[in-house]
Amino acid sequence: MQNHYRIAKWALEDFIQAINNFNVKPDESSASKAHQAKAIISQQSRQFAQSAMEALGGYSYFKKVEIERLYRDLLAGEFHPMLAHKQEASMGEFLITGKL
Repeated sequence: MQNHYRIAKWALEDFIQAINNFNVKPDESSASKAHQAKAIISQQSRQFAQSAMEALGGYSYFKKVEIERLYRDLLAGEFHPMLAHKQEASMGEFLITGKL
């Protein structure tokens, strides 16, 4: 579980550093980095929340725990604003052609 958290955290920190603490000109390179970071962060965060729910068992579904709501929110991250498989295809095309 902690591995998923660390990978998501590293991806976020790397992305912030890569875009100079949000002081970046929007272009294809920064868009590519944003798509890659979003994919890694959303997938790893979802897996982290899923592991937490498994560890808590049925208790994770109680409203006061809120992990189930967080898990549902993280599921949305994998298709908003672009489905994960379309995002992967877009990044593959960018890596091959240099254009989004």
